[in-house]
Amino acid sequence: MLFLIFSVSANADWNTYENDLRNSASPDGIGYFPVNTANFTNNDFGTDFQPLVSDLDNDGNNEIIIFSNNSLIILNPQLDIKSQTKIGSILGQPTLFNLNGTANIIFNARQNSDYFFAYKFYNSTLVQIFNISLTNDADFGGIKCLNLNETDICVFKDRKNYVNIINMGSRVDTKYNASAYDETRQTVPAIGDIYNDGRHEAVWWFNEDNSSGYGFLVFDLNNRRLDTNFNNRGIIDNIFSPLILGPSLYHQLFTLKGQPVLVDLNRDGRLEITASVFYNDQSNNEAIFDDWFTELIVYSNNGTKLFSKCEAGAYGCNDGESGTGGKHVWEGTNPFVMDYDRTGAEDICFIKDFKKNIGHVVFSNMGMNCYNYSGDEIAKVSLSSSPDAVKETAMAADMNDDGSKEIITSTRVYLLNGTSIFDYNLGKYHPIAVDLDGNNGLDLLWSINGQTKTFLDDNNYTMDLSVSSSDINFFKFNSTHVNVTAVIKNSGQMQADNVKVIMYNTETLDNNAAVFNIRKNGNVTFSPILPLKEKEKVLVSADYDNEINESDENNNDEFRTFLGLPYVFVSVDLEPNNIEPEFKDYIKNNLVSGYYAENENEADVLVYIGKNNPRNRVNNINVMDQHNMMYDYGNINYNDKVYSNPFNGLVASFKEDKQFGKNHVNIMVVGNEIEGSVAATKEFIKNQVRFLNTQTFDSAAVDDGNEGAVKVWDYMHLGGNSEHYKDGSDEFKKIVRNALNDKMFNVYDKTVLTSNGVNLRLRNLKANFSDDFIDYLNSSGTPTDIPIVLARGVHSNLTSWEVLGSEFANEGRDAWLIEITGGPDEECDTCPNYNFSDLTDYYWPALINGVLNFTGRDKIQYVGHSNGGRVAIVSLADGKVNPDKIDTLIGVAVPGAFEGYSTFGYYFGKYGEQIMNQLNGSSHVSMTEIGDNLREICLSDAELFCSIFTRGLKSESKMSFNSDKQYYLWINDTKDEQIGKNLQLNNFYLIEGWVRDNTNKSITHDFIVTEQDEKALYGNIISSNKKHYKLFGAHTAGWSSVSLPDRDFTKSIIKDALNKKPLNKYKSNEINST
Repeated sequence: MLFLIFSVSANADWNTYENDLRNSASPDGIGYFPVNTANFTNNDFGTDFQPLVSDLDNDGNNEIIIFSNNSLIILNPQLDIKSQTKIGSILGQPTLFNLNGTANIIFNARQNSDYFFAYKFYNSTLVQIFNISLTNDADFGGIKCLNLNETDICVFKDRKNYVNIINMGSRVDTKYNASAYDETRQTVPAIGDIYNDGRHEAVWWFNEDNSSGYGFLVFDLNNRRLDTNFNNRGIIDNIFSPLILGPSLYHQLFTLKGQPVLVDLNRDGRLEITASVFYNDQSNNEAIFDDWFTELIVYSNNGTKLFSKCEAGAYGCNDGESGTGGKHVWEGTNPFVMDYDRTGAEDICFIKDFKKNIGHVVFSNMGMNCYNYSGDEIAKVSLSSSPDAVKETAMAADMNDDGSKEIITSTRVYLLNGTSIFDYNLGKYHPIAVDLDGNNGLDLLWSINGQTKTFLDDNNYTMDLSVSSSDINFFKFNSTHVNVTAVIKNSGQMQADNVKVIMYNTETLDNNAAVFNIRKNGNVTFSPILPLKEKEKVLVSADYDNEINESDENNNDEFRTFLGLPYVFVSVDLEPNNIEPEFKDYIKNNLVSGYYAENENEADVLVYIGKNNPRNRVNNINVMDQHNMMYDYGNINYNDKVYSNPFNGLVASFKEDKQFGKNHVNIMVVGNEIEGSVAATKEFIKNQVRFLNTQTFDSAAVDDGNEGAVKVWDYMHLGGNSEHYKDGSDEFKKIVRNALNDKMFNVYDKTVLTSNGVNLRLRNLKANFSDDFIDYLNSSGTPTDIPIVLARGVHSNLTSWEVLGSEFANEGRDAWLIEITGGPDEECDTCPNYNFSDLTDYYWPALINGVLNFTGRDKIQYVGHSNGGRVAIVSLADGKVNPDKIDTLIGVAVPGAFEGYSTFGYYFGKYGEQIMNQLNGSSHVSMTEIGDNLREICLSDAELFCSIFTRGLKSESKMSFNSDKQYYLWINDTKDEQIGKNLQLNNFYLIEGWVRDNTNKSITHDFIVTEQDEKALYGNIISSNKKHYKLFGAHTAGWSSVSLPDRDFTKSIIKDALNKKPLNKYKSNEINST
């Protein structure tokens, strides 16, 4: 549950829940919306409770206080972290309270046992002032603090339904029991002088008998007892009657909307108690209607009910949609206070459904109603025709300086006539209004678990896009084209959205363009392929239409001349000398910023490997010493540090004048031992752009903390390898080759038998490192004990994702490739013509359980591309495999119901019946056969683009005819449902690909999967940790040089997610995430 906040001015705080003791949810202050806003997002932290805002350190700037990931976190208005500390799990709504002139952060948290804490923010550090050990379970206990009769106290109700009063001076907790039953829902008291007699009462939601609906508990804080002036005993229970499906409270169908609110509806100085609830009642008509609605309930201070309000239909609060049947859900909001009719008396308002009569009563729209003391309706404002557009929580504030309050909901800010003045569509909860940036205007703040956003009304936040010549680089592609990369930077204070970037060959005007979102102080890499000849120039321009207002408009364009790629000669002098060709082959095969040269006289760059290499021995004396580095035969000396481990190494490059008539670049690559030479050579290839283009001098050390170098050392000295170390054998030569090419793993092929008698293949790529190294990886957060399972899409086979599996194995992970389709015992002429349901019910469960049995583990991590993702999600949703066995599921381009448009969906839907008829009789077909048949049909129908498109339908791997036909049927079925509905997963990541449609540039898809399918799938999956990424790339390599599942960027997200690494660097590609 999340509650949100408002503030009144630059110097005003948001100290407590709803910013006052009475929970009125109607603050003072003025906003100037609609305005252009500077928007900031933090996808790492979000609070389950209402955030707090205050100038904690008295520096004139407000801080935001949230609790997330078992931490207390202080953020600035731009959502940068100022300080954080682990505090355990927070147990209820926190508050701020001024002690000795300083705002203290007050909260209950669990650290083995439960504690009441007081913290302050001082000198940029969070400091604990004191804590009190709590004897009861403090869960559900939201806190309010006040000065009562010159004594500072804090008040909350714990899980055991004890009222706790903390004396902040003596630091003593005094408890008063109110019920024999436990509390089960979050509660925060509303506190006020409800009788206008100088005493203060606290009012809570309360369930006295634990049997049906809630009521109110009123506690006299002065006399420390139940207030017998309220209903003669301080309690009134069951003020509404929800439908009960069982004896447990959790089977009762209701949601408490916020907390009780104290309001003076008739200006008599006394306070009425109001609340609202969303529930399914006990109407006799429930056989016809499964009906949920929101009801506002108002009581006087003596416990007498004044009135309750809901939208009445034919059966009272029931929806009244006679004859329609089904479930009807009209979820409104909590109550909030405003003087709607400007009489000087407070009015109580909430949002609910409105109905209309068209011969029978039906839903019309969601809207706001306000009521006076008599229960008269004084406001009826229509807001949205969607039953889901306005719900959960709402508040009111003057957001446009018109003297009236505006209504703030989860999707937009409304005027009192129902007109929207600011849209944001944040989802479940509404943003709150508080002056965060100190300009005396209200801003908007929104937070939920895992994410926080601010919309600041100050236009002084800058963006500054830039391109530098040094960030433009050239890589081999083919004999006529070059892969040109350019880094576009944003050094401003806010994210730049929809940045248009273009790259030109200035001679031929060939160009490529793209659109990026670039985070503040972030960058993106634009990497098109252009035809280029030597001495032609490229121009890179960011924001070429000048649509973005920047602090510096003069650094958006940059030129760089293509001087051709250098020729690179490699000389190796290592012992044993039979390994020397391995180093040359490795560089030759991985050189992308130059061309490999066999003749030293033709080369522009000379690479010398090995401490005994004569050129290195000369340069070690004549050049290295000038730069405070050198080597001897046991050490690397680098910038006053000495590295003596065998895996340490050095790479140094410098320009040497007119050797062989050229200004060569010389590159020294040395290691203390063979493993150091391997690590240093890999360091050179990793940074080849930098070293090959050295203008004066550049260098890098392979130091003691280089994990890749340690890994090489560990692999070479592993049992089975160590006995061949430097023995000159072919086995050692193979060990060196594997270490250079990141193939430090073993391959084991296995099979499983499905329950319906089909043999399926698996391939285990098992890391070949010592137990100590694996334990080190595990201790650093990489879950090496959880196997990774990879599966590609239709018409794939066991080897389709072997590259990614190899990369995982080389990083110490236990990788498994599974063959859902395409295997020799699946796709033979006499093999069964299996259905898609066979894949979900038999094949995939057998493969997953096979991995678990082979490894002896109880969980896996799974990555499924296309059909590999769809099969997994359907199988899990149907209960064929227990979802608890899946630690993390990553779906890459997973097809759903084929809603919306994609190129393949359109043409296969249009011509699929003809193709299926032509292939009928074949029990197993390849994608090439489908593509060839589609091409012939398209050509005969003069569909030129279709015929070009079919060139991407290439794969000799077969799949059953029935499965291919099922995809055709899904494409043409307008009634099939999206997959994954209500599937609960521990961790879920969805990676969506996009390209611009050829016919409609406003549409994106990956040629097969539609953006509507991915959005629906993401919405269907239930997970406390799920993220949705959208990356440029086609479904497979057939249609684009950028294949989504094979992109380095895609693989980087997959690796970091499965290795439990931070995902901050992918935020600009993140959408819809929680």
